[in-house]
Amino acid sequence: FPQHLHLHCDFSPRLKPDHFNHAMNLASDVRRSLYTDLDIELDLAKAHLSALVPVAKREGMESSVLHRHLRASAEGEDLWETLAASFSSEHAWNAQAARSAAKKTYALAYGASDGALLHEMSTCYGDATGDHRRHDAFSPVLECDLVKEVRRLRDDLKGLINARGGLTDVEGRFIELSHWDEAKAPGKRWRGVLSYVNASYEQALMKAAFDVAQKERDRSQRTRFRIWLYQADGFTLRVASKASPQRQVERLQRAVAEKAEALGVPTTLEVDWWGASGEPRYRTHDTAHDTAHAAAATAQHAAT
Repeated sequence: FPQHLHLHCDFSPRLKPDHFNHAMNLASDVRRSLYTDLDIELDLAKAHLSALVPVAKREGMESSVLHRHLRASAEGEDLWETLAASFSSEHAWNAQAARSAAKKTYALAYGASDGALLHEMSTCYGDATGDHRRHDAFSPVLECDLVKEVRRLRDDLKGLINARGGLTDVEGRFIELSHWDEAKAPGKRWRGVLSYVNASYEQALMKAAFDVAQKERDRSQRTRFRIWLYQADGFTLRVASKASPQRQVERLQRAVAEKAEALGVPTTLEVDWWGASGEPRYRTHDTAHDTAHAAAATAQHAAT
């Protein structure tokens, strides 16, 4: 296994690999080529957008449209495909590349400007297809109800951060705007604060999974699984040959679902890749329990 060698980031609650551990930076296809049938990759569903929800709620900001789309996503709707349809319904578009470009929308939750978003979408699509389209070809996405609401939340939080001089993270710590004085231009420092605070919710959910893994490691009996690769908003675990992969995955999903409900983050821990081939050798986990937790958190927020 790679060693869990990480460094603290000065401007993020996420960890980064140290000089002797670059496994988390490998491209997905390269990383997954190393997997055995006992390796399972999990990550938080729509983590970046979901982390925006409790921040908005705390500050009294309306986010019902975001809730609705996250709820629909938890129930099976392909959010990225829905957004891609806003700009790729006409002319000749590569559907898979358009969907990948639509994923860049998450950057708004971290303070990206409209122009930066369109640039990222255009670059993503062009790199995948060789068809480099003008930024305005992607601009219809800005008028989607979800994107319009996230843009509004971004702008409202920008004003709030600049007015207060910072924002409170998931642990109740006030993250000061001045921390980015030497790292960002004056007009962009608020983005550092917003990114940090949103990521703090993401990492609180990751900690719930790692707490389960630590308890498993500390038990006197044989360890049934271990997390061997941290990937910021997800991780890869390896299950012991005599343990049930499904049960170990469900343990982790329950822990994250409970923490997500407590924090009001409408997300779940999803299986992103199973085994060497990506297809489970066992029945995949029925996510109804986790979806119920996410839906309950969303409904509770909407009701209050």
